[in-house]
Amino acid sequence: MTPATQKAVPRQAVILFSDIIHSSVFSDTLGLVDYDMFLEEFQKTMFDAKKRVYELTHIDENQMEFDVRGDEACAILYAEDTGHNLYTALMLASYMKSLWFQSSFNIKRVSEAKIASDIAIGIHTGKVIVRSRVSKKLPPKPEGYAINLAKRVEGLSREGSHTKMMISNDVRILLKQFNIDVEISGRITKQFRGILYPTHVYEIVNLPVNFYRADAYNAKMPRP
Repeated sequence: MTPATQKAVPRQAVILFSDIIHSSVFSDTLGLVDYDMFLEEFQKTMFDAKKRVYELTHIDENQMEFDVRGDEACAILYAEDTGHNLYTALMLASYMKSLWFQSSFNIKRVSEAKIASDIAIGIHTGKVIVRSRVSKKLPPKPEGYAINLAKRVEGLSREGSHTKMMISNDVRILLKQFNIDVEISGRITKQFRGILYPTHVYEIVNLPVNFYRADAYNAKMPRP
């Protein structure tokens, strides 16, 4: 089957983007070797967060794409259970944050009375197209406008004043639909370049303890 004839399947997905805030500043001040080690620790931390969340939520790896490149991580969850996808994305966000703050790089910075490195996170939900790859060894590759918008939401999150984790209005609606208790800020309206209509986003102010504690995770999602 050629790429032109690959079957395209539309799926509802939850998309998470994360990257290091002020990464360019670190690249300038750390030096080439130290910055490379800095990125390596960030990437290992993101994969560690993914591994822990996989073990807790039992998400199907064949219905989730997870990629880490440079100072950026991306997760696209497109299993049929949208509520579980959203819960998993929020748990992943909490582990990314908490594990990065506990990284050896940040522990050293705090010990030197320096500000810890933080990461920005944006979460959006929308339709994606999942096309199968030619090689069976490679997972499906999601594509679509929703992925682009999720990245825009993540870019805005670095301007937040609480957790620097932003969600789109579509995610806010799903939080209510699936009775997921997350404290969020008031509405922020942003006109992104290249996006026809203004986008409404909200900053996560606080996450319940069960997004941080392994023993508090409830695999049975509440239903509307």
